[in-house]
Amino acid sequence: MITEQQDKTEALKTAHVLTEQRFIDGAATLEQLQASQAEIDASAKALHDLERLQAAAESARKKLEADVIAKQRLVNANRVDFCFDTQRRIFEEIRNDKALKDKILRAVAAGAANGHVSYVAEYYAFCQIHGTKFIPEFTREELNLATEKFIKDNNLD
Repeated sequence: MITEQQDKTEALKTAHVLTEQRFIDGAATLEQLQASQAEIDASAKALHDLERLQAAAESARKKLEADVIAKQRLVNANRVDFCFDTQRRIFEEIRNDKALKDKILRAVAAGAANGHVSYVAEYYAFCQIHGTKFIPEFTREELNLATEKFIKDNNLD
C-alpha cells in the first residue's frame, strides 16, 4: 500500500514537471499548475499518513509481542512455583504418614536390634544406605506417564 502511494506521488511529481513546462510554454494555465501541485500535496500527505499508520501498527505489534513474552514468562514462573509447591506438599504428606513412619521405624529398630545402631540411628546415613530398599522403583515410562497425567490433571499444557 505504501509502495503504491510512493509510486503515485512520484508519478504526480513527474507529471507536475511537465505541467510546469507547459505553463512556461503557455500551454497550461495557472489553475492547472496549482491543481497539479495540490494533487502532489494530497498524495504526499496520504503517503505520510500511511507511513505513520504503519509505524504505529509496527509499534503496537512489538508491544503485543513483548506483552505475550512477559505473560509467558509469568505463566512459566507460576507453573514452576505450582509444581514445586505440589511436590513439597506430597513429600510433606509422605513425611507425615504415621503408618509409613511406623513401618520404617520398625525396620530401623530391626537393624538396631541386630547390633547396627551406629549406622541406622543417623537419619541421613540410614536414608543413604537403605532408602532404595523401601522407596518403590519406577521406570522411565512410568515417570513419563505420571508426568503426562499430572500435566493434564492440572491443566499445565
